[in-house]
Amino acid sequence: MEENSKELAHAGSHGTLLHLEHLPIKSAKLRSAMKKFIVAWAKDLEDRGAVIGHVKMIAETDVGVLKYSVVDTGLGAEVVDELRGDTVKKGTVKVMAAVLNLDDEEVEASLDKELEPLDEQIGVHRAGHHCECEHEH
Repeated sequence: MEENSKELAHAGSHGTLLHLEHLPIKSAKLRSAMKKFIVAWAKDLEDRGAVIGHVKMIAETDVGVLKYSVVDTGLGAEVVDELRGDTVKKGTVKVMAAVLNLDDEEVEASLDKELEPLDEQIGVHRAGHHCECEHEH
């Protein structure tokens, strides 16, 4: 018998790769924007009825790596900050969430909602879109 454990558990997940657009950016601004984003995404998922498994992001930049993880919004975001410079000139961000009580489409809709303010603050776009920017896709 083949069982889809994700379906049986009513679990949803979604992730994507983002490109940083408005470069260079101060490392402090990236830290602040990414922490605000990851906490807001986790809270929005909970507001939609999700039980969070994890909500994670990793920014891989020319000056190091920044990681945030939320497993409980009451505990806030756990951070691993390995940025070793004041200014980021190049980078990508991977984001992903796995939750119970929402399906994949609902998790993606929540991400789309929370990416809007992040894009306004620091400029991000999903990998694979067509644009005339100068970075690699």
